[in-house]
Amino acid sequence: MNRISRFLLVTVAPIALTLGPPLATAQDDPPPGESVPAAPGEPDPASALLTVLGTLTLDLAAPAAELSAQLDAHRTALAEVEAAIAAGGPAAGALDPIAAELRDRIAILELLTQPLPGAPVLDGSVDDLNAQRDARNILLAQYEEAIALAEAHDIDPGPIEARANTLRSHVTALTDAIAAAEAAAAEPEPEPVIEPPPPEPEPEPVIEAPPPEPVPEPVIEAPEPEVAPQPEPAPPQAEAADEPVVEDVPAAAPDPALARLMGVLDSLIYDLSAPEGQLAIQLAAHQAALADVEAAIANPPPQADVTALGRIADALRTRIAALEDAIAGEPETEPAQPEAPAQPEEAVAPAVPAVGGGEPVVIAAPERSDVEEQLAAGGNQEAAEQVRTLRQELLGALVEIGRGVVERSLAGPDVQIIADAGDRLVVEQNGQQVIVRSETEELDRLLVDANDIEVIDLGGGWTRTMIFRNDGTRIVTTTDPYGNIAERIRIDPDGTETILIQSASNIVIGQPLPPPPPPPDFNVILPPIQINIAQELYIVEADRASQNDIVAALIAQPVEVVERPYTLEEIRYSDRIRDKVRRIDLTTITFDTGSAAINPDQFDELIEIGQALQEILGMFPNAVFLVEGHADAVGSEYSNLLLSDRRAETVAVALSTNFGIPPENLITQGYGEAFLKIPTLAAERQNRRVALRNITELLFADTPVVEPPRG
Repeated sequence: MNRISRFLLVTVAPIALTLGPPLATAQDDPPPGESVPAAPGEPDPASALLTVLGTLTLDLAAPAAELSAQLDAHRTALAEVEAAIAAGGPAAGALDPIAAELRDRIAILELLTQPLPGAPVLDGSVDDLNAQRDARNILLAQYEEAIALAEAHDIDPGPIEARANTLRSHVTALTDAIAAAEAAAAEPEPEPVIEPPPPEPEPEPVIEAPPPEPVPEPVIEAPEPEVAPQPEPAPPQAEAADEPVVEDVPAAAPDPALARLMGVLDSLIYDLSAPEGQLAIQLAAHQAALADVEAAIANPPPQADVTALGRIADALRTRIAALEDAIAGEPETEPAQPEAPAQPEEAVAPAVPAVGGGEPVVIAAPERSDVEEQLAAGGNQEAAEQVRTLRQELLGALVEIGRGVVERSLAGPDVQIIADAGDRLVVEQNGQQVIVRSETEELDRLLVDANDIEVIDLGGGWTRTMIFRNDGTRIVTTTDPYGNIAERIRIDPDGTETILIQSASNIVIGQPLPPPPPPPDFNVILPPIQINIAQELYIVEADRASQNDIVAALIAQPVEVVERPYTLEEIRYSDRIRDKVRRIDLTTITFDTGSAAINPDQFDELIEIGQALQEILGMFPNAVFLVEGHADAVGSEYSNLLLSDRRAETVAVALSTNFGIPPENLITQGYGEAFLKIPTLAAERQNRRVALRNITELLFADTPVVEPPRG
């Protein structure tokens, strides 16, 4: 997985270790070797620490911030225990095994708080490959030692083993890459040896000499058998040529998660009687799974049963054909008129190039956008049709000025489009897969209750979109040449302007921009985050919180200094930046497997969230909230990214249509399976969720900080 896979940062409440009176006094120092007994009626400091292990939280599956907090607590406890041992006392001797276990726990936590190396680079030199493998082998040995320590203390080593398995897969891939590189380096040498022999047997003058002799015709026949065996060396040459190809396969293939692929049929929802939107989601999941299986067949990993994978691929193709037939058959039973406007969008989508080489997986986009689907499901068909009409108008205007359906991309030589879903792309850079949306998708929610739209070409690749609402409000969004939102302003009917997103001060709108640099790794640039508040205040579980609790968390100051205003893209793609502000987990809203729809019985669960946002926006009209979508680990990584992004969009639409939250104050982003709340590869409802953050402080670092209400 990618760097943002350590996203769910939580912490534990500071642990107070009651040590009683001072461990030693300046008076009555004991002779060397003697201990100071506790004064009558006073607790023995060592005795107070005998239960210290039970007071410490140890959860190896916790996110990075909580692991850091656990590490600090254990170090503090060890210091106290060692001080008590040094001071002596009746129970001091019993503290030795406690100190030993604390040291082992600290060694494990220190290892888990260090980031794992990223995916190995398999196209380097042999020396580089060996250096990468050696470094990972050293780290792997440390993890294996940590596993032994955990087992010795009856600690679940699962999270350590998961990391160790990742390192083992790296080592295996590097070993295969080294073998392939060495074979490739040695390969040119035999070729000159093979090539000289053909000239030697070519002394065809020997064959030509017999023909002048008419009598010994058998001599002519005799050379023919000699010529006939000559093709026989050819097959060995072909086999020799094939061998390096076989050796190259493991080097080029990423870890295919073989066990996961073998069970993929059981993990996928397959229901031909499902509604249209669900069928499209099923189809995308099956297409993604087929792509993964076919990749494993083309580049089989060690010990892979290619025959079994082939049968799985055939079953997936059969299902895909049935799903495509079901989807194609459903529109015939509905009026064809509303579907016609979707054709221009579909026509433009395939034109999106694969950046950085390679063909992206093309996934059929749903017949309706997320907003249209939800409006129609809520019985507001007229509003859905109005959004569709304006969306098509927006699309036509963008195409007219040379903007495709999806123009957004992260720049850099190592960027690649993994999947193209029409209105969304899955883009990979530096081993991290992220969702990027088309401009039409970014603006889709803003079209609700609008009656007109205008797109202005600002030059240099910049565009400005003005959305006119029925109540006279205007939403002005300025987009840079790479499709990123540079500025967004709301102009009320009375002329009041509210800046929601603002471009950097050094950017001149309308001027050409160089390609943006690769996204910075703030986990490296910034020190590890320190969370000094209780876990339940940093990550608020909606099902356990009151409306006041939610409001307090969303208007609280960041948990650390915000160094500068961050761009929306930096916030979207960096968990380290997002973790500066508190989070609300909408634990009252979860999703069915493969679904982005909110169950009707869950809408009431949004009431407290909706009312909290209304209250905050009444105080701070410029507040901007990030709605984060998440998925479990069932299905491919990029299909989960697409699904989680639609889940975030679903909740944002529900907040706007049911509680009047202005859509321009909500930003959505899906994170797929990167941040599992429950660390499991199995289907898990708690991982199919949405979270909420107030990112205003991150966008405007100089905004006055608002303290949470007290009392």
